[in-house]
Amino acid sequence: MRMKNQTGKLILVFAVSLLALALTACDSDLFGTPPASLDIKLVSPPVETVGFDSVSLDVTTDVDSTLTVDYGTTHGTYTASTPRTTTETKDHTVALSGLTPATTYYYRVVSWLGGARSFPSAEFSFTTDANPAFLSIATGPSATPALDSLSIAFTTNNACTYVVEYGTVSGTYTGSTLQTSVAATSHNAVISDLSSATTYYYRLKLYWNAGNDFVSGQYSEDTLTETAPTAAQKARGIWLLGGISTNVIGSTVAEVDMYDPVLPAWYPAVTSIPTQVSFAGYAAYDGQLFVIGGFNNAGAQQNLVQIYTVSTDTWSNGVTMTTARANINASVIYGRINILGGTNGADTAAWVQGNTYYEYSVGGNSWLTKLAVAGSERFSYVFNDAVYYLGGRITNGATFTNTHEGIVFTTNTVTTGTEVLLPTARTGIAGSLVTPSDGPACVVLIGGITGFTGTPACFVNSGPTAGVLISTVQYIAYPFTLPSAWLPAVPTTPPNYPSNIAFGSAVTSTAFPSPRVYYFGGTSAIGGSAAGQTASYWIAPPSPPATWSSAWNAITAMPRARWGHGAVTLNN
Repeated sequence: MRMKNQTGKLILVFAVSLLALALTACDSDLFGTPPASLDIKLVSPPVETVGFDSVSLDVTTDVDSTLTVDYGTTHGTYTASTPRTTTETKDHTVALSGLTPATTYYYRVVSWLGGARSFPSAEFSFTTDANPAFLSIATGPSATPALDSLSIAFTTNNACTYVVEYGTVSGTYTGSTLQTSVAATSHNAVISDLSSATTYYYRLKLYWNAGNDFVSGQYSEDTLTETAPTAAQKARGIWLLGGISTNVIGSTVAEVDMYDPVLPAWYPAVTSIPTQVSFAGYAAYDGQLFVIGGFNNAGAQQNLVQIYTVSTDTWSNGVTMTTARANINASVIYGRINILGGTNGADTAAWVQGNTYYEYSVGGNSWLTKLAVAGSERFSYVFNDAVYYLGGRITNGATFTNTHEGIVFTTNTVTTGTEVLLPTARTGIAGSLVTPSDGPACVVLIGGITGFTGTPACFVNSGPTAGVLISTVQYIAYPFTLPSAWLPAVPTTPPNYPSNIAFGSAVTSTAFPSPRVYYFGGTSAIGGSAAGQTASYWIAPPSPPATWSSAWNAITAMPRARWGHGAVTLNN
């Protein structure tokens, strides 16, 4: 019996030992509370902190666990795996290193509980940054300057987008271009709206991804210095167009000279009229100069509309005038140039008036025939809704008129008021409308011819052998109807001003806080002694109803003599 009992005890001890060995071989966590499921879940997608050769993944699981991360560069294929973490926790940080820059990686998170492997997570991906040495400037940059811009060309060793940062102080960049949207290796950046004659400092930022993957050193370039006359000078300048220099019609002047009243300075021959003319219609509108009709250097009347675009320094032709005309004056209203009367024969032909009022639409490049207006060399001006015209030759070309008339533009009818007649009938008047901001408008008239001897021709100097010229300077304030009156300058013969002048040109400049009236050229004789003058002057206009007692101020003489010419500004 004892032997038997001892044998049973030995068997029981052996069995317990075997069980203990078996239990020891199992993980100790099986003695705790078993998990609800071995399918451990991620609370949210991993948070990725990406570098150019590594990534740090912050992972949160719903239960404490350990992790491994499987990854590779092909979707669904994982050729590498991180070591399993050693501490069971819900918050994990796993680092992947030795990665290839600028490469997309696919990965999954595998959660572990004890020795039991859970199901892997869904697949995620990230793209490593470009290695800072991955992007660089291959050639350039090469900057091509303009007046108000820089064009910067360069190439990069790899396709990328870029930004140009720039400023006028070294090391300080107050401006920036927009980041380009298409990656490329060849680049041409344009920085615009710059100041001329200025040094600009700039640097290039290259982007492969969202960060500043490459920042260049600093470069600099100067914008061009604007050649005088500058755009600002042209905008405020007084432009002299056409005319003749001697007593013959063939001495036409092709050069267009410009005077900057602010400097002050002359800019000779800014351009030349393609078909040089005299006694034409001269006007300016919307950045363009217009030379309409006139006599060419052979004395033939013209129907040309010659247009100079100031910003592009180019000439073009508008549609021709309905009938060729010379001895005309041009005035602008509502984007339309008005031509009244004129002559319709060659320079030596007997005087024949053109009794037509033509209207040229600048935008429509077309002509419209309006009311009949008799006479030639009639000075015209625009105020409010009316085109006014006065003086000139009528009837037989040797008769001068003192009429002062107007046409309402919108209705194409004569004005209802009776405009005040000129005190002296005359032709060859220079004049200008003045519209100050602090007083009534007025019209200033300068010089003219009151009579001549000889047979009248279309060109005022072809028939006469002598003429009676005046030095009258007078004005009338708005309204231009009775009881208004033409008032003289005081003194009646202004100092510094040449007496006896006709067929000059006048214009009002608004380049100063108070307007100024400028006068240019003209002839002091008719017949064989006729010749253009180079004298130029300005005067402060009257302030009605005060007595006009301003003195004339002589300025530098014109670059060339003219009469039968025009003076215009881009804003009148």
